[in-house]
Amino acid sequence: IAYGLQAFFVALGLIPNSSMNLPQWIPQSGLYPVLFFIFAAGTLKGALQVAQVYFQNAMTEESNFLQRTRILKWVFHSEGASSSRATELFYERAGALANILSASQGILVQSIMVVLMGLQLFYMSFYFTAIISIVLAVFFILLRSMDLKIKQEGEAVGGEWSQINKRLLMSLKNILLLQIYGMQDYEQSLTQKSLFLFRKHSLKCHLLSGLKFGAHQIIAVAVVCGFAILSKSTSKVAADGLIPYFYILIRFLQSVSQITLSGSTILRF
Repeated sequence: IAYGLQAFFVALGLIPNSSMNLPQWIPQSGLYPVLFFIFAAGTLKGALQVAQVYFQNAMTEESNFLQRTRILKWVFHSEGASSSRATELFYERAGALANILSASQGILVQSIMVVLMGLQLFYMSFYFTAIISIVLAVFFILLRSMDLKIKQEGEAVGGEWSQINKRLLMSLKNILLLQIYGMQDYEQSLTQKSLFLFRKHSLKCHLLSGLKFGAHQIIAVAVVCGFAILSKSTSKVAADGLIPYFYILIRFLQSVSQITLSGSTILRF
């Protein structure tokens, strides 16, 4: 697509053809062939994104179905299955596992793209790409503490949800006794306390994930601005390669941000 944009500018007369060094398989003369190439490239990219979204969500549903089928078999054939444990596994744990698998698939796909785009960036300019890689590495090290906090909050969320589920089911099973002994307000207060802590840890977990994702967006903008400044003051990237490098760099940083967001999802569970 980046090469297509360059050819598009050439076809419109905005950039002289002599200043471009595009591959031979890219149409460079005539507006309609260039537009067809851009449309074909965009259509292919859209088709790949459709496949990615479908298979990622299909894997989530298949995981839910498989795990809940196993849980049902355990519930109906076990002699000592706990109702609170069975409910937690059926609704919470099965869904959590499906989300983890979905996030893992997203990390795998985006990681492949990051590796390929990173190799292309190194090929186009080792100097710029090395600097960007060092900046991102330092940034990831600084954010390591945030990952640990997200993991801690996610574990706290799971623990409080288990307490809520256990107390609620136990209270429903013994609601008559609780009313006879006047204990319903006490049990409600305990469950409400766990619900409050669940909300507290969940909101903190979402806040940390948002801050981490936002921090990557900020560093991405800073890297792009730094690249623009360096490219103007040095000749480490050929003039006809600036647009492709700039486009691939933006896509590279977007994929890195998606990996960190998927990683935060896994840490929450």
